[in-house]
Amino acid sequence: VCHPDLPMRNSNGLCNSCDKKRRLYGADFVALYREQNGCCKMCSEPCEEYDMLVDHNHKTLKVRGLVCRTCNVVIGFAEHEKLALAFTYLEAND
Repeated sequence: VCHPDLPMRNSNGLCNSCDKKRRLYGADFVALYREQNGCCKMCSEPCEEYDMLVDHNHKTLKVRGLVCRTCNVVIGFAEHEKLALAFTYLEAND
C-alpha cells in the first residue's frame, strides 16, 4: 500500500493519485521518490512527496524522473521553441 491514508481506487494497493500516474506513465511514483532519495532529479533539492511531479517526454510519455514544481516549469519553458529568442533578448537588453 502506497498511501494508506488516501482513498484507494481498486485492490492494487495504490491510492487514486499513484494509480493514475501508473496508468498514464507506467511509473511507480513511490519507488521513484525513494530511488531519488526524496530529491528533485534536476536540481537535487529535497522535496516533499506532494510537491514532486512526474517529468516525462510529451511525445513518447517516457518518464525521465520526478522533479519539483519549479524545475517542472523551467523544463516546460526549455522545451518551448522560443527559448533561444528569450536568451537573445536577455543578452541584448541586460
